Order: sequence, then structure tokens, then C-alpha cells
Amino acid sequence: MKARNILVLLTLLAVCAVALLIDRIDCDADRGQPGASRTLFEDLDAAIRTLRIEPADGQAIEIVLDGEAARLVEPVSAPANAEKATSLVELLKTLSYTRAFAPAAEEGLGDPQTGLDQPRLDVSFTDADGKQYRLLIGREAPTLGTGIVETYVRPARSGRTFVVAQDLAATSTPPTRPTIAT
Repeated sequence: MKARNILVLLTLLAVCAVALLIDRIDCDADRGQPGASRTLFEDLDAAIRTLRIEPADGQAIEIVLDGEAARLVEPVSAPANAEKATSLVELLKTLSYTRAFAPAAEEGLGDPQTGLDQPRLDVSFTDADGKQYRLLIGREAPTLGTGIVETYVRPARSGRTFVVAQDLAATSTPPTRPTIAT
């Protein structure tokens, strides 16, 4: 075999080894049981009654939902766009992840790299039973050559980082009622 062919094969082998290593470091694919739920909030059964969105660079917004109606209670008391609030609530209830891993700064994917050390958004909500939930939303996760936008997130009280196939920072814009110019 020619030296050039051996060099090409060794290079390909090295590339494959690096790709495998990155896959192992980047995500513990959270394979679990076949057919297992990949929903972030598996125990969320009741309707969401309050929703609070705190952007890192802006003012917090809190909404109270009552059936089909939604009311903004912070920063001011006013009607809210019920349709947008309901769609945001449904997104949170059904939010599923594509992969999960334990943060490890020494492997290159700690909280500073995922943006979870200073989250872009801090979303908290309470269900009808009074149970509280919280979700930290970090940076956009890199995806090579795909049109899919993924985001690093972490539910409160979880030691793991999750990747969801959503641009949650863009999706979680405040559901306020638009003003109409007269």
C-alpha cells in the first residue's frame, strides 16, 4: 500500500475518532428506555395559571391565565393576548428535548458555553395545583448544516442541560395586547 493511501486512511480514522469523542462529550444521548417520554415537564398535568418571563436584558412580565382569558399583572395590570399566552403555555407543557448531558466545564460544555450561567430568559410558571416550575433558557445550540434552531435549557432543580429543537428566546416574547393607533 502506498504511503499516501495510508496517510489518507489514518486521517479518516482520526476524523471518525474525533467525531465520536465530540458526540460522547457533547451529549449523553439520553437514550433511556425505548418509547420513553422526552418531555421536560413530565409531571405537569394541571393547567398553567401563572406565567412569568424574565429576560436578562429587560423587564419581567407576569401573566395570569383564567380559562380562555389572560391578564398581564406585571409590569402593569392590563388585558393580555390570550391566544399568544395560551400557545406559550402549550409549548411549555409539551416541550421535549433532543438530547441531554451533565454540564462539565472541563469538557467544554459548562454553563458559560451553553449560556446557562447567565440565561437569556428565566421562565417560571405555576399550575392549577399550585406546583411551581422554572426553566432557564441559554444560548442557541450550534447545528451544522441544518435549518433547525436548537436551544440549551435547564429546568430548575435539574443537574442536566437539555437541548430543545426550538428557538425559545424568540418564541417566548411577551404575550401583551398590541396597541392600536387612533
